[in-house]
Amino acid sequence: MKKETRQKISIALTGRKLSQSHIENLKGRKFTDDHKEKLRQAKLGKKRKPFSAETRQKMSESKRNVSEETRLKRSEAMKLYWATRGSHRR
Repeated sequence: MKKETRQKISIALTGRKLSQSHIENLKGRKFTDDHKEKLRQAKLGKKRKPFSAETRQKMSESKRNVSEETRLKRSEAMKLYWATRGSHRR
């Protein structure tokens, strides 16, 4: 399939809403090891575009304006994570 054709199809399908039954069929989907490897190979070596200055500024501001309550929640979540880290692998 030509690159132009794929692009046209991509544009045509952009923003398309999936039916509820289609969404349900996708949930809990298991990929085979072969399929996972193909996905990995497709992404391998590809870099995303760098964030724009505006986006970096927004991310920076969002990290600065954190309430004390949110800080405590994050702290507790990380303590729990580190306390149970790796227990699912044993």
